[in-house]
Order: sequence, then structure tokens, then C-alpha cells
Amino acid sequence: MKQAEMKMAVASVISGVALGLIATLVVVPEFAVSRVSFVRSCTGKDSGTWNWGEAPSGCDASKFGNVSRIRFIYGDFVFDRTKAADDEHRRDYVTNIHSLMRDLSSQYIRARQPDVKDDEVAAFNLAVEAVAHQETYWSHYRVGADGGYKLMTGDKNISHGMMQINQRYHASKEADNSFDLVGNVGYGIEHFYMKWEMASKARCINRTRNQTREVTLQNITRAAYSAYNGGSDAICRWTNPRHAWAKNDKNYFKKLKDKSWSEWVRTEDGKLKIDLDCVRSGDELCAVAKDRMGEYLSSRPLIMENGMTCIMSGAGKLDCARDLRVFSCMTSISPDVADAAPLKVKDSDGDIAKMPRIVHEDRIALCKSNHPDLALVGDTLTMKQDVALRADIGSGKTLGFAKKGQAYQVLDMEIDLTGKKDRYYRVRLPNNSEGWMKAGDTTSAEKFATVSSRDFAPADKGVSAWLPAKGGKIEIVKADGIKVLAQPETPSAPAAPIETKGTLAKGTVVDVEEVKVLGPANEIWLRVKQGTEVGYVFAGRTFPQSTIDQWVKVK
Repeated sequence: MKQAEMKMAVASVISGVALGLIATLVVVPEFAVSRVSFVRSCTGKDSGTWNWGEAPSGCDASKFGNVSRIRFIYGDFVFDRTKAADDEHRRDYVTNIHSLMRDLSSQYIRARQPDVKDDEVAAFNLAVEAVAHQETYWSHYRVGADGGYKLMTGDKNISHGMMQINQRYHASKEADNSFDLVGNVGYGIEHFYMKWEMASKARCINRTRNQTREVTLQNITRAAYSAYNGGSDAICRWTNPRHAWAKNDKNYFKKLKDKSWSEWVRTEDGKLKIDLDCVRSGDELCAVAKDRMGEYLSSRPLIMENGMTCIMSGAGKLDCARDLRVFSCMTSISPDVADAAPLKVKDSDGDIAKMPRIVHEDRIALCKSNHPDLALVGDTLTMKQDVALRADIGSGKTLGFAKKGQAYQVLDMEIDLTGKKDRYYRVRLPNNSEGWMKAGDTTSAEKFATVSSRDFAPADKGVSAWLPAKGGKIEIVKADGIKVLAQPETPSAPAAPIETKGTLAKGTVVDVEEVKVLGPANEIWLRVKQGTEVGYVFAGRTFPQSTIDQWVKVK
């Protein structure tokens, strides 16, 4: 398509209610648009052949958009080049693409012309299919010879997808739908229809006296293609066999007449295998192919309507957490799941909302169970190299250095869900500065520090202990004292009122029998003993900053 013609397509004005209706036929949701505005390079090139679904060339689809959309929504519309010798696979592919173009083009022309006759709809459908044949042999998504997903590219990688949307122009627009199959074909249909309207009024479509309607529709088709291919000024180019680009019109007309794809289409009126309304609506859960639903749900985090974040296990159950810091310690989170866009699940999505759930509350126990080499709150890190402490995780002002050979008590920890699961620890330096250090990943953590699991036992000699320890003592420093409870309060899900056993006044010194770390904020609860009385006191938290010093002093 010419750039000027693209501009006209975008600038066209459709009045009244029809604007909203027609817009829904060509627009795809925001998360379906191309990932980048303009990609000229081609990685993982798949040369292809001039055959249905595999025209030259394909490039790694991940460079252009969300590959999971191909996998779960458009699985029936992907040509697998590793099965290129299987005629039945090609037949399935061509049949599905035919159904898609038939429904998209029919919906569009009927929306633009509510009183359109069936024979014009059929002619428009045929014209669109011939355009897609001329452009790409009906090629859009494919599995390349290397097994990876590819997107059809042409014109030295400037034009993308089945309808060859020109990126040099299209990238300047606010949204680029060329990656998404429905968006790409819909955009091409929208542009072609404008030429169709122009062609119906062109002087060159009435070629003979008493011309039949069939011939008139055929001439409109040929004129629309000439304008689609060469610009509006070329609308009658097809009538001039000496024109420099007459070969394009000749080749298009041959494809129109031969309908060579029809020998691969199993049935002309087969049902479309995706729900176009779902694809356009942005309700991705609605759009996913039913036979891929289980795999789809297990491939991404699920955000429930009550705010929980869950992942689906192979047993059809949901592992959930109320807080992302707890969620990050789940062992079943693969890098693919961590990188995937979360899916919002409504209570009305009954099949999912009713799945059995295991709600994980104890972050420390979860991290300890699933990442046994991770240092936990209260553990000690003995450094094997100097490591910078920063104000924030992975960034921010450098506050100082954890020195090689020195030991530091862990106040908090984080795991990066992506990549190799980088480990970050917050510690306090002797000058009371607190910061985050990056201490390696799954494969390199042992090069940064030695982890000593303490379970809140008293710190070894030479280690500055900022947290209370079992068997140690604390002094109450909170001005109005601290209540003694019969049991700790659960941070994320408060239960019924807990018995208050008394209050420890400021200055009181008590023995610590047990240390519990609860919730995503690392709330410190101490079982203390004063005389014969035993109960639990709150002693601050270590996230987002330590507040222990505001509640108790470690003796």
C-alpha cells in the first residue's frame, strides 16, 4: 500500500452511529497492538516458499508482539512449516483463514452498507481473499523451520502481516495493529473498502452496453485493486495493458478468476474458530481457544477480583497470595509465567473463580520451602566480595558497601521473578545505614556470600544484631508501652478479637522465647516471658523500612 493511501484510510470520516460500529470491526484491544513502533531488522529469518501460509519471509514474532496471543488465541491460524509436507495441515490452515476473511469482510461491508445485496458481499469477500493471495499467499503467523513463531514480513521487512501493512508509515500512528491477525486483516479490509467505494463510481467500470451485474462487480473489484495497489489515481489502470504496472493487475485478475485457494478449503461455509467479538473486546479470557484454556491459565499470573494473585497448578487448583511479596516465593512460578502479562479474573468467570484455592500467608515459610538457599530475615550473610548497598532494589543512591569478610544480619529479602531469580537483601551497616544489595542469582549466589541459617538464634560474635533473638532479652522503648496478647495477630486476615493479657511499660526488660515473622511486611512478633506470665508482643516490622527501634531495644 502507498503511504499516502494509508494516510487517507486513517483520516476517513464515518458519520453517526456507524462510526462506533465500524470501529469495533477493525480495532483490536491495546494489549494486542505491536510491541514496537517500527522494526526493520529480521531475527530468526525463515525464508519460506511461495505456498499457502509460508510465503517469504518470516521473522521472530516476539520482536513484534505478544507471542502468547498467537499460541492461545490464534493457534488454529498458524501454519507450521515443520508440517509443510502434510497436505491435511495446509488444508486446515487455508480453511481457517478463509473463514476468518469471509466473516471479517462480510461484517465490514454490511456495516458500511446495511442494504448491500448478497452478490456484492460475495464479490467483496472474493476480492479481499484475492488481495491476500496477491500480497502473501495468505501468510501471517507461522512456526518456522527452527520451531519458533514467526510473523510474515515483506518489502525488506518494512511491511508486516497478511495484508502487508507498511510500517514506515504506520509506525507514526498511535496504534499499530499489524501484528494481530484480526487487526491486520481488518485494517487491510478497511483500506480496500474505500477503494471499492471509489471504484463503484469510476467511469471505467461500465465497459459494454447492457453489461451484466456480475461483470460490473468484477470490474469494480479490478478497479479497487488497481487503486489499492497503485493509489487512487490508478483506479482505471487495469484497463491499460501497456501500463508499467499492468502485470500487477493481470496477476491479481488471474488469482481472482482461478480461486486456487478453493481446492484447499474444506468447506466454504465452515464456522470460524474464534469469537471475533471476544478478540475485539479486550476480554482475552473470552477469546482463548477452549481446548487451550488450561494451558493458557497456567501460563500467567491470575489477578482475582478480590485482589489475590494466583497461579494454576497442574491439579486444577489455584495457589494464591494476597501480596506479591508472598507470591514471589511460590516455587511453581517459571520465568515464562513471571514474564507473562497478568490476567484479571472476574467473579463472573465461574469456572476459574470456583476452583479450589490454597492461600499462602507465611512468606518466610514459603520462601524457605521453595528456595532453600535463600537467606531469610534474621539469617547472616558473610560476604565473599565487596557489594554496594543502594537505596532501592537494583537502583538508587549508593549508601555504602558490605565488605568482604564481614557478616551482616538480613532484615529483608526479595526475589526477582524474571530471568534467573536475582536475590536482593537489605542489611544495616555499622553506621546504621540500611540498603539493598544484589547478591547473585540462582546460579551465582554462592560467589557473593555464605548464608548462615540462624532461625533467630543469638548472633555470632562480631555480627551486629539488630533483630531480637531467641533466648535473648529486649527492653520496651515505646512511650505508651506494648500490649501483651494471647497470640499474634495475623496481618493479612485479622481474626476475632484476641485476648489482651496486659501491657509492658516503657523500660520493662523481658526474656524472648520465640520470634515469628509474619506477613509481607515482615511483622516481628515475640513470645516473651515476665515472671510466670507468657504472651506475644508486636516488635515492629522490617518492610518497607525497619521500625524495630521504635518498639524495642535488643539487649
